[in-house]
Amino acid sequence: MNHIDKWRAARAGPIVHAQPAYVNETMEYWRRNVLGYMVDYRSLGARTIQRFINLYWVTRRRITVKRLEDIYALHCEDDEDLVELQGRRVVAIKGALIVLSPWSPGCVPRTVRFPTTLLWVKVCGLSFEYLNMHVANICGQLLSNQFWVEEFEGVPDNDYL
Repeated sequence: MNHIDKWRAARAGPIVHAQPAYVNETMEYWRRNVLGYMVDYRSLGARTIQRFINLYWVTRRRITVKRLEDIYALHCEDDEDLVELQGRRVVAIKGALIVLSPWSPGCVPRTVRFPTTLLWVKVCGLSFEYLNMHVANICGQLLSNQFWVEEFEGVPDNDYL
């Protein structure tokens, strides 16, 4: 082995070969998970979400919640619960939206990407002169690259945009 090959080997670090039985067992666990990302200014703990699911969701068997930094993992013991949860794009828990994505082999928690989701935004507390389409469009541009504002003429029929 020449000097350059030794340098490359040292820089790359050791190569780990895991036994397939252990990898398959872990993959089977993660296959039964749906990943979630909370779209809210609050940060709810896994125990809070777990209690909410236990109290308010109708499930066939247990759904267990784990938190991995900003990602929530919802582990379904029942196949029907898993399929139902995979079919949803978003769930609301204690008023916070959680965007969902099925687990896929090879995904890394820090690089998980979630699908875009539609949100309805209500802007309250504006004085009367700001209740117009121009301000509604400005608010929409601040919120997202893609937005749609419900059209109205003149003054809206309510006290919000």
